[in-house]
Amino acid sequence: MKKITALLCTLFTLSIFAQDVKIPASSAMTDENAPHYLSKVSKEGTLIAMEDESQWVLPAFDTDEKDNDEKNVALTWFAGDPLMITPNITFLAYFSSYTYTIHNLRTGTYTGAKLYYGPRIDGAFTKQVTEINLADGTTSLSDGSSWIVSTASEPKFSKWQIGDYIIIGNSNKKNKNILININLNQYIESANYN
Repeated sequence: MKKITALLCTLFTLSIFAQDVKIPASSAMTDENAPHYLSKVSKEGTLIAMEDESQWVLPAFDTDEKDNDEKNVALTWFAGDPLMITPNITFLAYFSSYTYTIHNLRTGTYTGAKLYYGPRIDGAFTKQVTEINLADGTTSLSDGSSWIVSTASEPKFSKWQIGDYIIIGNSNKKNKNILININLNQYIESANYN
């Protein structure tokens, strides 16, 4: 029943997206700092989908720092653009419901975001927790990657379970990442060690 409900929810939300956008030849698909790529943008620019079929809600308007024009920056993004997810650490993040910032590495623009729907169950780009070692603060994912959790994140990490769905993002700290646990709706700081 859960799979049917998830499938219907996915079909409903994907139906609000505009038709697929052509991928421009200039889109760089090899940026190692961007484990994600834009799949679709809703016609209003307030909902995007990534390659793992996770869906993210964006604010209706952002200020484009280049020309101080109020608009939704996602409307300038193309399918295939490399994206990077980071925690939202702006001054206004404390007052915002947008936990994350999504950076478009092709355009140099970014916007606040909150996760609306997790990655596709059993999808080609979906990652799950396969091993947890609380004693040494490590975890492994279904893509074969291994991660060591920062000491500050250990209380959150103790609630993780094998099978939890994960989206990998980038930390705002050098050589660190975040692992977004979809089941618990939280992220932890971590570093990849393989």
